[in-house]
Amino acid sequence: MKIEKIIEEIRKETEEEINKILLSAQKEIEIIEKDTEEKLKKIEEKWEKIRKRELSALKEKNEGEIQKEVEALILKRKNGILKDFKEHVKEELKKVDKNTLKEFFLKEIERSSETGKEKIVIGKDFNSLFDEEFKREIRETIEKKLGQENLKFEIGNETEVVGDGFVVTISPLRKLEDKWKDLLLELPKILFLEEEK
Repeated sequence: MKIEKIIEEIRKETEEEINKILLSAQKEIEIIEKDTEEKLKKIEEKWEKIRKRELSALKEKNEGEIQKEVEALILKRKNGILKDFKEHVKEELKKVDKNTLKEFFLKEIERSSETGKEKIVIGKDFNSLFDEEFKREIRETIEKKLGQENLKFEIGNETEVVGDGFVVTISPLRKLEDKWKDLLLELPKILFLEEEK
């Protein structure tokens, strides 16, 4: 009997020990599972943030590329319009009477002269306009404005007033071109203001 009782006690102790081990193992498994779930959740959150950031960067890149393409097309169109405008203005300038052109050059030369000792470079396209009578009129206007006049005239590629440390190019085409560029810059504002009314 004693042996049976000892065996029974050993069996009970073994079962209790096994149950303790199983319970401890179960708790450890639960802790590991919980820890694993938390780590997986953090990994998923991290990957979601990375995915969103990458998608956002890709979207911004695509929008940026599209914007660049649109800007390039707009610039190309503006340049095309400007080229057509220049050609049109050149043709129209041929029709402008000499007195109107002389008034333009006289006004621009007067505005650009600071000392009365400038060099007036006459552009090849307008050489015939600057006859001796017109040069005399320019000299008289500058002398009246500045109290002295010692202008020099010469032929060059473009009409310019060359002074001490400055050069002012005078061209009806360039002046109209500048106005046209200003208008092109203002065009979106003008169009949107028109729509708002």
